[in-house]
Amino acid sequence: MSKRKRRRAARRAPPPPPESIQFGNLARRRLADSGALQTLLRKVAAQELPVAVDGVHGSFAALLLHWLREPAAGPLLVVTPTEQEADSLVGDLRLFAGAAGGDRVRRFPWWGLLPYSNVAPLPTVFGERAGVLAELVTAPDGIDVVVTSLRALVTPVPPADYLAGRVLQLEVGSDLDPVAVEERLVSFGYVRVPRVSIHGEFSVKGEVIDIYPYAREHAVRAVLEFDAVEDLREFEPATQRSVAALERAAVYPAREVQVAGEELETLAANLERARLPQEARELFLEALRRDSDARSAELFFPLCFAQPATLPEILPANVLLVLAGEERLDATFAAVRKEYYELHRQAA
Repeated sequence: MSKRKRRRAARRAPPPPPESIQFGNLARRRLADSGALQTLLRKVAAQELPVAVDGVHGSFAALLLHWLREPAAGPLLVVTPTEQEADSLVGDLRLFAGAAGGDRVRRFPWWGLLPYSNVAPLPTVFGERAGVLAELVTAPDGIDVVVTSLRALVTPVPPADYLAGRVLQLEVGSDLDPVAVEERLVSFGYVRVPRVSIHGEFSVKGEVIDIYPYAREHAVRAVLEFDAVEDLREFEPATQRSVAALERAAVYPAREVQVAGEELETLAANLERARLPQEARELFLEALRRDSDARSAELFFPLCFAQPATLPEILPANVLLVLAGEERLDATFAAVRKEYYELHRQAA
């Protein structure tokens, strides 16, 4: 190549990327002499709890939580007063954690709607909740931080053994019955379509099964050979372009509860014990028999089990509970309780 061509190529080439600056590490070094920070980290590592921390505001809260992940014995469960604060905190945590660590931060959302509103939550809320719950039960080592709001924390969830059974494990070389997989995905809340394009969809075309779980950025394609998984990979639904080859993949449900069978029977018994008027009870149960995704069904998920669980109960035993603003959490709880009492009175 001539000198002139080399100069032209150099002008067209993009400039080299700037040197990456790890802001979190830089701030940690600047605060290395902080006695308060060192005391906090030491107490968390020694599990000398509870510890009250004052004077933490804005994005510094996320940075402090990022540092606490190292000395903590297990994952962090962070509770915020509102959904908006939880969303903001998750964004900041993923920023400070970087590309690799950000994948280990989860948000567990509230339904986002008040009882008796007769409006269904967004499908993404169903998928995000179900995915986080299933992952906490079956693969908790992949999670460092779970952020949730007070409303989501006090909402009962399915027991761990039920959640553990609502995960489809795909692995290269393993046997896979396409008919059984289709039935299971439908029970998980997925919708069969000719070609997947959005989360919560799946398709079966001959020996190819495409699934687009809510917990994944890309869809998953399993290619079968005589009812065995021959090839497994992630792909971009819009372009059908392959993204990465996989050895295994866990498919989490699109809904945390399927109101059918034993769960529907338990719900009917609990509604009868609650002395719900018979006519209203039968109308609602009949609607669920026709469509387990009937509107407002999510409000009755806890009644589908003899003993529902709470979010802390399905987390590992060594979870570190972080209350983000204890006084505001107390005030929010009092407001939520008053709000629900009033809604129940109006609906009675």
